Amino acid sequence: MAVLIVNAERFLAECKWPTLINASADRAIDHARTAWSQLMLRGDRSLRIEAVHRFESSFDEITQRCMAWSGFWSPHNAEFLNWRYFGDPSSDYVAFALLSGSEVQGYYVLKIDGHANWLMEFVAPSSPQRFASTLLLHLIATAREAGCNRIRFWSPPGWHHWKLQGMAGFLPVRSQVYLKTHPYKAELDSLQLSAWQFVSGDTDFL
Repeated sequence: MAVLIVNAERFLAECKWPTLINASADRAIDHARTAWSQLMLRGDRSLRIEAVHRFESSFDEITQRCMAWSGFWSPHNAEFLNWRYFGDPSSDYVAFALLSGSEVQGYYVLKIDGHANWLMEFVAPSSPQRFASTLLLHLIATAREAGCNRIRFWSPPGWHHWKLQGMAGFLPVRSQVYLKTHPYKAELDSLQLSAWQFVSGDTDFL
């Protein structure tokens, strides 16, 4: 599991730090994070990002291309995404797609949950990195504008965007999510965490 602090003032206020220190710390951290993110992620201004209110079947190709896994995983097609986030959700979600021309190059879904938001879906190719970087920079801006102080995300160690998220400032924290499997003899590999890919959107208790 990893956490990105996007509003240090509110985060420190939750920890009962004095208000004056919170504001000073927030400004310093915010400036440093913005400069660091822009330096390390290098977003592409030629790409555009649009809000998604319904996932069309055209999203399935990018999901399959970027999320396909040789081990165990749960494909999230457009039908699933619409049911999961727009059908009759118990929480508030926002979704955005990254486009190059008319072609979808990635998307993300963010759960708006007070001051502690969850990154539910993050789909983008690992290479070239500019697609995922541009999407991640937009995600951070969206979370801050929504008034949250931190973004949380979890996935097994094989998640292909861990390095990029680390470049953006995500910090590893102890997870309370555990994998418990009951394999058939022919599926002993399922006992290994490295055989799995899942993201925050694969659970219903966040």
